[in-house]
Amino acid sequence: MKLLTIGELERESGVSKRSLRHYDEIGLLVPSQRTDAGYRLYSRDDLRRLHSILLYRSLGFGLEKIAEILAVTRSDSMIALREQLRLVTEHKHRLVAIEAKLRQLIDIGDHEMADLEVFGGFDPDDYQVEVLGKWGETPQYQQARSRTKHYSGDDWKRVKAEQDANYSDLANLMRAGTPPDAPDTLSGVDRVREHINTYFYDCTPADHAQLAAMYRSDERFGAFFESMEPGFTEYLCAAIQYRESVNPEKPS
Repeated sequence: MKLLTIGELERESGVSKRSLRHYDEIGLLVPSQRTDAGYRLYSRDDLRRLHSILLYRSLGFGLEKIAEILAVTRSDSMIALREQLRLVTEHKHRLVAIEAKLRQLIDIGDHEMADLEVFGGFDPDDYQVEVLGKWGETPQYQQARSRTKHYSGDDWKRVKAEQDANYSDLANLMRAGTPPDAPDTLSGVDRVREHINTYFYDCTPADHAQLAAMYRSDERFGAFFESMEPGFTEYLCAAIQYRESVNPEKPS
């Protein structure tokens, strides 16, 4: 493949010259070569990197985060491809969750739609919707869908208010210096799990520990919990996983 000028790359990729220049300025996509006059020239590797940038952008990542991802995967193309596949799969699950929420809105009817939108059915930090999307057609998904199918807007507001209160209580314990394995903290974790049991699906401590692992690995969950209190994600997950270790109630 011959080297491409910035104009040719614009036509090839659909990315504007302005964006390409910006990517160069911030070090995200630096052209492999320049002409004697200083014009940018892009190689096949540059084009592949641009494809990766566009993919990550389509998944909602900011430019700074994309730079971090590419820095990690730069030395191994297979690592990069596996990371992209993982992210695309997560995005697919999220679309499944959004589809479920849309079907719920349609089932309930237009008169309740405004109330449900207040609840945040399309909010990326709506962890219950995300859980359903990631778990797909599991028994938990089916049970939660059955339970929530006829929730009204007021029902959703009550569910969210109780959820927020449970997490707020735990965040307050963390601020007070209460250890994650303290009795008060574990009681708070039990209330969080019981909330899931009551409104969504039967959640054992072992199931809850699986959720905690997901909270740690997905930055969107981290952002949700860290907005309550810095360090709350790790505190909550440690408490959930300690509870599971002393009272697993493994599913049959």
